[in-house]
Amino acid sequence: MTTHDLLSQAAAKALPAHVSAQLVDLGDACNRAYIAVVEAEAIGLSATNTLETTGLDPRGPVYTIRWAEREHDSARALLAARTTNYTDLAIVYAAAACSVLAAVAYGREPAVFDLAATTDQLLGDLDAYVPLVRLDTSTAINPAWVDDVTAELRQAHDKVRRAATSVPMAGRRTGHGSISPDTTPSQNLGSGVPVAFHAYAAGAVSALTTIIEDRAGRGGGP
Repeated sequence: MTTHDLLSQAAAKALPAHVSAQLVDLGDACNRAYIAVVEAEAIGLSATNTLETTGLDPRGPVYTIRWAEREHDSARALLAARTTNYTDLAIVYAAAACSVLAAVAYGREPAVFDLAATTDQLLGDLDAYVPLVRLDTSTAINPAWVDDVTAELRQAHDKVRRAATSVPMAGRRTGHGSISPDTTPSQNLGSGVPVAFHAYAAGAVSALTTIIEDRAGRGGGP
């Protein structure tokens, strides 16, 4: 698990301002959501460690144990909420990044991603919203990078596909397009789901930067 680089300034300048702004915004939000999940996990781990070191002693610190028990329960709820938030953001980021990457790669005008689409809709039609974007060597000045970038995208997309199948239908929608765990994050949303989508989105953004830089070498636009 990690944060990821945002859209480069050079790539952002080559794209329509509203498109690059959305990608940077989504990328930044995902990084913040990831950090929030890590913080929630740390809170829960601290409480668990306290219970493990003090809870076995029948004459142990009563109020410290009580604090740890309540903190542990609170941390579980906090982790579930933050994992849900991270998952929602990561899936939308992946869809937006794929949309822009495909447009630039295939010579179309990139547009802002429609945020009205719900998370459930995005997962329900993964091939349409978060596809594996295939790059064409014939349009590159230096075709050598295309195979490497395509392989990285394929590997990341394989993880996305596996992650998507791990989200049960019963726990997908609560409110406007959010995914909610039925019980605990480890049972259906675990960190692997948002991490996979976040990584693929970041890979798509990185590929987008590479394409734009490659085309800039011959004086072409995005």
